[in-house]
Parts: sequence; C-alpha cells; structure tokens
Amino acid sequence: MFAALKIEDMKLRSKAFLLLAFNIIGIGIYPVMLKAGAISEDVLSFMLLVFGIATAVSFAYLLASNELENFKGLIKDRKTFYLLAFAGLLDYGIASGLEMIALVHLPANLAAIVRRSWVLLMVPFLPLVLKLKVNRYQLLGLALGFVAIYLVFTSGTLITISYSELPWLMLLILTALSLALANVLIKSRQASLPVELFLFNASTFAFYALALPVAHFLLGYRIVMNFSILDVSAILFLGLFTYFIGTYFYFFALKVLEPTTIGNATLAAPFVTFGFAFLVFHEQVYAYYLLLAALIIAGVVIQEKAPKKTLLRSKNEFKNLLFDISGAFAESKSEVVNAYFSGSGRALAMPIDAELGESAKDVMDKVASQYGCIVFDLKKPVHGIGEKEVEFIKDVLGISEGQVGKSVLIGIGKPESIESAFKDLSEALDLQNHKIFNKN
Repeated sequence: MFAALKIEDMKLRSKAFLLLAFNIIGIGIYPVMLKAGAISEDVLSFMLLVFGIATAVSFAYLLASNELENFKGLIKDRKTFYLLAFAGLLDYGIASGLEMIALVHLPANLAAIVRRSWVLLMVPFLPLVLKLKVNRYQLLGLALGFVAIYLVFTSGTLITISYSELPWLMLLILTALSLALANVLIKSRQASLPVELFLFNASTFAFYALALPVAHFLLGYRIVMNFSILDVSAILFLGLFTYFIGTYFYFFALKVLEPTTIGNATLAAPFVTFGFAFLVFHEQVYAYYLLLAALIIAGVVIQEKAPKKTLLRSKNEFKNLLFDISGAFAESKSEVVNAYFSGSGRALAMPIDAELGESAKDVMDKVASQYGCIVFDLKKPVHGIGEKEVEFIKDVLGISEGQVGKSVLIGIGKPESIESAFKDLSEALDLQNHKIFNKN
C-alpha cells in the first residue's frame, strides 16, 4: 500500500519508528481539524461524514489486501470481535466526541497537551490487561509527563487553577482515559491491520449513525449540512488521514513497539499543533510551553534509556523469565503462525543459558501439541518465520553476537498455554537450573 515510502525492507523496529514519526505530524494537526468540526453547526453530521469516508476507504483497503475472509473469521471469534469493536469505539468515537465538546470552550493547543495524559492513565492497565511489568525508567518518564500536565492545569503558575475551564479539562481527561483503555485492549488482541482499521471505523460509524437520529428525534438536535471550506477540509483530513492512513501508521507501531514508548513519543505532537493552531485560529503559544517542551523531551529520553525487553508477569515460576515479543509478528504472512497468533494469542520468549540438542525438537513438538500452541528454538524457527522476525526478537531481548550459542524458547498461542508448555519443557529438558542470560 505504501510502496512509495520504500520501507518494506526495513527492520521491523526501524519501520515502526519511522511510521510513528509520520503519525506524530498527523496527530499534531488533528486537534485543529477537530476544533473546526467542534465549532461547526452540526457536530454529529460532521462526525458521521468523517467516519463514513474512513469506513469506505478502510473497506476498500480490506478488499485490496485480500483480508475479507480474515474479517469474517474474526466475526466468528465473538469475544475478540466485540472486544476490538469496543476498543475501536473508545479510541475513535468516544474519545473524539468528548474532545470535540471540550474544544468548543478550549484552545486546540491546550487540548493537544492534555490529551497526551493518556500515557499516564495507561500505566495501571498494563499489568491488569497485558500482564506487563512497568519499570522505573517508564515511571520516571511518565512522572515528568504528569508534571507537564499539571503545568497545563495551572497555566504555568503552579498554584492557580482556572475553575471555569475545569469541566472541559475533565472531559479531556476522560478522553485520555478512553484512549488509554482502548490502546491497551487493542494491544491485547491480535488481528491484521486492514481488519482492525475497518472494524474500528465501521463500529464508530454505526455509533454516530445511531446517535444522529436519536438526538434529532428524541432530543430536538438540529441537523445542518451547510459546512464551510474549513469544515470540508477537516472532514477529508480526518476521514482520509487521521482515521485511515495515520491510523495504519500508529497501529503498526503499537504492534511492534512498547505502549509506553509510543505514548511518550506522541507527546511531541502538541508542538506540531502549536504551529497549525496559530495559522488557522491565531492561537497564541505562551512562554511556559517551552518548559512543557523540556519536560516532555526529558521524559522521552528517559523512556528510551529503558531496556527494550518487555517482561511478562506470570503466575508460575517463570514470572521473571518470560518476555512478550508479539511485535515480531506484526506483519507475519504465515498461515501457521497466524492460526495461533490471532485473537488473544501472544508470542512469548524464554531465553536460557543452555544450547538445546537435536532431541529437544521432538519434545517441544509433543508438548506444544498437548497445549495447543507452537514452541520452537529461535535458532531453528518454524516454517514461515524469517530473518526479519528473528532479528527483531534478538534486538528486543538484547542478544549480542557473543551469545549465539545460547537458546531462546519461543511460544506462540494463548499465554496460559505457552506458560504450561514451558513448564513441562523445563522439567522434560532439565532446564530448572539454567538461568536467563542478559537479564539486566
């Protein structure tokens, strides 16, 4: 789809960071376009048109990607289907609706910064939903982000809070909470990007298609369709870029990178908003925004100092040894892998300081069959897993060239099934006394 960018052959993490950078520009413009819709005479019709366009183009992409059958398959997995539809509605419909109400009363610059607090609100969901551990680097980076948000609430005074703006600021916090929960829920389930894009847009379009007549006939909402040039431009930008192209960039990055890394990186987006808000609405950039910039940049730098490995919490004895490496398979075309990876499936890694022999494969195949998952040694990946995925896993786990003799057990499937399989393998292959390598 995006062949013009010539990024197909890049490493997964490099590609994810590049697409994330493009997306940051788009989400920087987003609040300005959303404010244009907020001050229009008919917000519900505005949003219905936005998501009508987004649904149409994402459906065309679904067909062009030959993913229609995968979408039908997702419908059969009702739990995953409803969860992703709900997450898409939270991320698109609910968040955008709450933010639009707030933007009637607040400048786009302020909304752009407060919206980024979803990074803070996401942290409690990480261990609860994804079973991921939050390290001290992430907490420190997020703490600096919280200080920046506090400065926004006090307009840089550190003391005085504008109570007239407080209700609208609280709506933005609810926006951030909706985004936080949505991002973690999306990360918890596996589906192809074309399928996710269409599902998120379609569920939000259905929401506004229902909300508009209900508001009109039951609440006397006035439907007005005479939009200005700015309104039309905003509809096209939001429908085509924000909720289609930009969203593809973002969710690809979300599948590959750590959620907190993405959250901290997108804290740079408000500074793009500053420029566009000045050009369109002549909004001023105040001096204390420079302090906000310094705090946000510091948070991003600290976040990037964190180890790349993402520890997975577990109820068994491996709870300090399992790593979530699901991002390695964000672009997997292997039918075998995707059969175990879709829905609630994950990819987990357990590095060990021993080299597994030839006989280990038979044991792994037998145990994996028993628990309904895939288990293999990274040095001998199963069919459909190529060099790109292997390099990603080594990069995430910090495996250097000097550790080529070490083994990494990889499991793909339901997390609880993988943990059980690893436990049985540990006993069958006598791995109980082997320690994880490169743990720090």
